[in-house]
Amino acid sequence: MSSTRPPSVPSAGQHAKRLNHLDAARISLAKALNDADSSVTSKQAELTRLKEELRELEESDSAAEYELDGTA
Repeated sequence: MSSTRPPSVPSAGQHAKRLNHLDAARISLAKALNDADSSVTSKQAELTRLKEELRELEESDSAAEYELDGTA
């Protein structure tokens, strides 16, 4: 007597196709995650640079750089 595959169980070909699809999705998600991580790293560096620039601007007295006498 031969056994038959239940309808809910995929064939070997369907199973392989599904595995290939899932593997492609995994690779795509890994690339997207890597791209997002690179973007975060870049934005963190930009934020650090801008904070330092702001600190320098706040510490400088731009009015002292010019001889101002208070008249318009």
